[in-house]
Amino acid sequence: MKKILYYLFYLIFLLEKYSLANVWNNNDYQKCSSDTSGLYLDIIFIIDISENAAKYDIQRQTGILLQFILTSSLTMDDKKMQSSRVAIITADEEATVIGDLNTFKTNNDIINALQNINFNAINGKKLDIIKALNTADNVIKVTGRKNNYKKLVILFSSHDDICCDDTSSFGCNYIYGDICRRAADFKNNGNILMTIRVDYEGQNSLYNNSIASPCYSLNFDNQITQNMLNLALQANCFCDKLFHQFEDTNNCIKTSECLYLEDTPSSYTVAEEMAKSVNGSLVDIRSELKQEFLLSLANQSLPIFIGLNQLSNYGTWKWDTGLSFNQFNDYNQFAPGEIKKNGMCGSLKDDFKWYATDCNALTNNEAYVFQKKACDTNNFCN
Repeated sequence: MKKILYYLFYLIFLLEKYSLANVWNNNDYQKCSSDTSGLYLDIIFIIDISENAAKYDIQRQTGILLQFILTSSLTMDDKKMQSSRVAIITADEEATVIGDLNTFKTNNDIINALQNINFNAINGKKLDIIKALNTADNVIKVTGRKNNYKKLVILFSSHDDICCDDTSSFGCNYIYGDICRRAADFKNNGNILMTIRVDYEGQNSLYNNSIASPCYSLNFDNQITQNMLNLALQANCFCDKLFHQFEDTNNCIKTSECLYLEDTPSSYTVAEEMAKSVNGSLVDIRSELKQEFLLSLANQSLPIFIGLNQLSNYGTWKWDTGLSFNQFNDYNQFAPGEIKKNGMCGSLKDDFKWYATDCNALTNNEAYVFQKKACDTNNFCN
């Protein structure tokens, strides 16, 4: 009976997750860049050389590491600001720095370092994840660059998948509390932790609440290189301080849209100019998910100006981001009769509906939200 209930609840969970994922339409949001050659990350690889990582597994780890470097076409020229750097650590009961973030200048430097790694696993030595993270943390503190260069730590692990959610109902035994706490501290310092389960065949699905950053837990399967590259691109897609990135970690979706709430009321035209001053535009709302995200950010500041207006073409609604608006096909939350008003600008009111409002009246002042493109491999942020 318990097994039946378990699978019933698990099926409900999958159905809910599937239905939520389908709400996301690729045309409803701006995507992060897919150009890996423009990555500007500090990447620390931790290679598992413990007893549980057999010689074959260690060779696979170094092979995938090299494949990641070559496939991504990383720029490692330290004279260029938009460039990546790589560090390599080996770990079992102890952690050894093969090269820090200042060591490797070329692909050949990395190849030579990998060739010198001892592949002979010594009996009795297990992977100490805490020591591995401590060593990575020290490498970052000593040789890492400033905050606009995200720190991505890629941990190959033969350790059992670790569940760090002590409230989980499904098979999550919270027996690795020390590791979970260390990983949490590591991530809270702004580092991104990707984990790769080396021994995955015949194992259960990866935990959603593991030591990895949300959505950064992978199996060492046939798609591993592409999955690593995709996550590196996600790590390199981020917003400036004070901006909020439109994303959904439950479904592992990140957009290149960064939103900022200005709760000091102003006129619509002033709001537009303020957005332009930071290379932004008043916010567009092209899906229910975007509206919900916007409301979570600005619910206490309603009403707010949004980027829907008729400024460029009298009688035709258009988003300030340059996108057209079709009242029949696009996401539409206009209150009854409001869309028919001419020469107006858009406002999101307390009832969560859109209203036509005067664009120029100095007495018509509201808070507003604007958005701009995230920092990514096609938009370098210094």
